[in-house]
Amino acid sequence: MRIYGKKNVLKKEKAKAKHDMTKIEQDKIDIMKEEFLLKKQQDKKRIMLIDTKSMPQYLAEYYKIRQIEILTK
Repeated sequence: MRIYGKKNVLKKEKAKAKHDMTKIEQDKIDIMKEEFLLKKQQDKKRIMLIDTKSMPQYLAEYYKIRQIEILTK
């Protein structure tokens, strides 16, 4: 194989490797987004299940407001 041919093959391999890395990075970002959304849902569920009866009034009011915000979205 000539030098030109080797350079061309190396260029193609480099481009493919770059494309593969871009795909891997995008997959990582997608996973991070899914984890964020799952955590957000878990937080909402936790807030909705909080018993505010034994809390100080200011804290109970805070959680009631948060519950209303969750329900109205």
